[in-house]
Amino acid sequence: MCIRDRNKANNEKPVPIFVADPVARVLYVEARPRWEFKFLSRVLSAYKNIEHTSLVRLAPDQTIIQGTRPAEARQIATMTPAQLQRLKAIIIGDVPRDFFTREQLSIIATLVEQGMAVMLLAGPDSFGAKGFADTPLARVLPCALHRRIAYVERKLRVRLTPEGQAHPAFQGVKHDWSKAPELVSLVGVGTIKPGATVLMETLSRPPQPVVVAHRFGRG
Repeated sequence: MCIRDRNKANNEKPVPIFVADPVARVLYVEARPRWEFKFLSRVLSAYKNIEHTSLVRLAPDQTIIQGTRPAEARQIATMTPAQLQRLKAIIIGDVPRDFFTREQLSIIATLVEQGMAVMLLAGPDSFGAKGFADTPLARVLPCALHRRIAYVERKLRVRLTPEGQAHPAFQGVKHDWSKAPELVSLVGVGTIKPGATVLMETLSRPPQPVVVAHRFGRG
């Protein structure tokens, strides 16, 4: 039997298609070349699907920019709204809040809600009086930051919490963290926000959080 369709207008159905960018662009910023800068830059360079840009602002007129693609790295380092929107993740080292404009921090917080990832590394500048406690970025962080630095220099051993052992960030890491080299300093934080998870903590009593994560919006 042959049936002829005379009304072809009802044979179409619009379907949204999301085109994912296969390139993961990561921006890492620091105010000085710390050990973390050397280590993280080396790790990021090892992944073929990551295009990373490293920005070290030593002074207002002295900036070091490195990246997988130098020309593109210079563009991303401008941190304009358009360039920030291209990122999959931003790693913020021990920099004060005035490293960014308030508009940039607002944009970063909004992008985290929309799916971007942000990692804030602890330090006297990022977690201290000049840090991000009273900025738009604070609302997307997994814990409250003290307005005064809670920094101690002391040897501390660490361990993964049960949640940390199951977290993707530590999967594939065959290491007994309790036998790892001791931390030589720690920056304290305030209240852990509802829904956030402590992934690593010190072996001290009471234990102090070392790595804390949570989902905020889609990021």
